[in-house]
Amino acid sequence: MRLATTAFVAAPHYCDLKLKPAPFSSFCRHRSHILSSMSELSYRNLIKLSIPAIMSVALEPVAAMVDTALVGRRDTKWLAGLAISVSVLTAFSWAFNFLVYAVNARVAQAVGAGDRKLLGMQIRLALSTALAVGVLVGLLLYTLRGPLLTNIMGGSDELVALATPYYDVRCLGVPFVLMTTALLGILRGLQRIRFSLTLIAVLTVSNVVTTWVALYLFNTGLIGAAVGTTGSFALATVLGLGWLVKNNATSAVLEKVKLKFADALSFGGEALHMLVRTGCLTGSYFVGASIATRLGTSVVAAHQIGLQVWVFTSFFVDGIAVTATSLGGKFLGEGRPDKWRILANRLLLIGFVTGTGFSLLFFIGQHPIQMIFTNDILLTTIIDQYWWIIVLTTPLNALTFVYDGILFGSREYRFLRNSVAGALIVAFFPVLIVGHLTTLSITTIWLAFAARNCFRLITAFWFFKSYTVSIKKA
Repeated sequence: MRLATTAFVAAPHYCDLKLKPAPFSSFCRHRSHILSSMSELSYRNLIKLSIPAIMSVALEPVAAMVDTALVGRRDTKWLAGLAISVSVLTAFSWAFNFLVYAVNARVAQAVGAGDRKLLGMQIRLALSTALAVGVLVGLLLYTLRGPLLTNIMGGSDELVALATPYYDVRCLGVPFVLMTTALLGILRGLQRIRFSLTLIAVLTVSNVVTTWVALYLFNTGLIGAAVGTTGSFALATVLGLGWLVKNNATSAVLEKVKLKFADALSFGGEALHMLVRTGCLTGSYFVGASIATRLGTSVVAAHQIGLQVWVFTSFFVDGIAVTATSLGGKFLGEGRPDKWRILANRLLLIGFVTGTGFSLLFFIGQHPIQMIFTNDILLTTIIDQYWWIIVLTTPLNALTFVYDGILFGSREYRFLRNSVAGALIVAFFPVLIVGHLTTLSITTIWLAFAARNCFRLITAFWFFKSYTVSIKKA
């Protein structure tokens, strides 16, 4: 309300300058616009806008969490086999999350421009890219199964034998995973957040039911969990494509358009920045899982549990980041950097409070949360060694993720790429090297994760301040 008050207090100065007074109707429209703008940026409205996005984004890692919880409570060795498979599959799948962020921005811009042919082309480009990349990556992962699970992940013969059935089935499902990812980016760009939430809810519920039935009723082992997860992504893909075709008036997916090379090249440039960024980020998780595997079966199983908690909170806060991306990009496109700054500062505060809430939850509910995933006392003892790092860093991580969302809306993909790459070179790997030279443990891995995100937070804060100054001058 402070800005609205300032706007009205400034009104008498127009009379001092002897400007022609505006008609009363114009004043009313101006007053209505100001109140509407401030209402749009109120904490209540921002939270209201973020809730569907939070639920949508936070449900995305639930597939892995479901498998982890159901498998972990059944058998620790199964959980270890799941862990090395998921680490490889996730590292490759997440590397292509430009299918969410870049697609979201491009579809939203086409919608804003009111260009149906451009919209249809962007959606087709996204879906065809997801399908082609999904097939190629699935084949690559299947072909390189031995080196990835044995040499890179360091899995023993027994562990690899347990992991292989799960891994093979999930490789078949990679195209469905990337198609679902692209569909979520498309739906968010079309401002259909509620349907994207429905889509992920269907995916999650079907995954829970099929995995539980396979593991506990038919006793199929890890392959049952893989079939449940893969089938759920296939169902989400079919439903998402069906929605686009049925709602062609909105999606323009059936418009007769030809793919322009310039658009494909532009998409490829943005995708490359995002690919390097996400590759560095997921590569660090890959390295962490590989080290944990070499420390022992129980250690990698305990590491997998903590990782699922960490990833869930990051995806949850990413829902706030989605609001920062969509609204922030809109305000900058409208030439309203003042509203962009207010939005950014308020979402940063919301993100920090959310992260602090999770931190308190993890501190108070430490063991009950761990018992959701396992009833093995040895595993919970190992988790206790690094749990304090999750508790302390969660609020800082939340700020980092919101900064990312703000800068995604500004399309500062190059900085985001450099920030993550620099974090690995300056923070992540040095911590691991020091740990290797002294006493390498699971705590070392989690300290490296914390150092990586602290570097990202510091550089994002600095860049945000510099960017704010630059747009003020502009």
